[in-house]
Amino acid sequence: MIASFLAAAAIASASTTPPIAPPAVRPTVITNPDWVKRPSGNDVAQVWPAGGYGVNGVVNVRCVVTVRGLLDNCRIVRETPTGHGFGGAALLLTRMFEMRPKMVNGAPVGGADVEIPIDFKGAGYSRPREATTIIVADNLLWRETPSAADVAAAWPRGAPFGLAAARVVLRCRVVADGTIRDCESTFEDPAYRGFDSAAKHLSAKFKAITDGPPFTSRKEFFVSLPFDFRNPGLPAMPVQVVSPEWLTGPDPNMVAAVFPAQAAKAGLRTGVGVVTCEVAHDGHLTACTVSGESPANLGFGEAALRIGATMSMNPWTKQGDPVDGARVNLPIRLNIAPEATPPAVAR
Repeated sequence: MIASFLAAAAIASASTTPPIAPPAVRPTVITNPDWVKRPSGNDVAQVWPAGGYGVNGVVNVRCVVTVRGLLDNCRIVRETPTGHGFGGAALLLTRMFEMRPKMVNGAPVGGADVEIPIDFKGAGYSRPREATTIIVADNLLWRETPSAADVAAAWPRGAPFGLAAARVVLRCRVVADGTIRDCESTFEDPAYRGFDSAAKHLSAKFKAITDGPPFTSRKEFFVSLPFDFRNPGLPAMPVQVVSPEWLTGPDPNMVAAVFPAQAAKAGLRTGVGVVTCEVAHDGHLTACTVSGESPANLGFGEAALRIGATMSMNPWTKQGDPVDGARVNLPIRLNIAPEATPPAVAR
């Protein structure tokens, strides 16, 4: 997210783009994923787009695999044919994949990419059901969500002994005030109804931000809402935020004020500060510390700290976790343009 403003004939801006670095190393790509769970043919039928009635399709999506083996930052790389809605349907299905994570020194690691072909064949030739014709949002920006404590407390007492995690995806109606209603389970693993009930109970704690799309174009629609339940009796696995969605970006009213005076005095017009922060339940960044800066010793780290204090992210991840306690490394670039040359005075 980029914010800028005009002041004293100069433009100052801050962004969360990565710092200038040596040539980027291409991400590791998993070519033989070990799937723990994949969508079934019935799952595909549940999201079959209305525009795909009587048509077969194939979509390739590329995603980042998290430390939990779930998929994040998914994007469409190929869609055939286009214009029928198969791409959006494929993105909904990415909530239903789970991979056995890669292990390094006995601990799971994430960050690698995986490309997945998703076939839409056959099911769309039957008469479309109502569920296939509704408008379903892949993700929303949330004003209120359950906390990590809420999710831990919702773990069913009768859950199978020794179960480490469970996953539920609900399809819920979103109404004009941002609340969600009429939730139905579209995916549950394992098939133990206690998790379905827990997810529906937690759904009452969600409230979406309503001053942007899709609320600006529709009064009512549906959302695909994932829940990643983890057994609170086992050692906690950290929440990983791969691609945060920012509710509040760098504050444009303080960019010029925090640009390091010593850097400006040295003639620099750009620099990067990297901060490491914990994320609070409401998505705000807390307990930030400087973890890097370039150029060094000119105040860009301290400037990034001040900007980070004004930022907040979506409090519910695309994998279905509250962001409470997550740690993020955030590079913040600060730019300031040379002062404009005063116009020549006609003589």
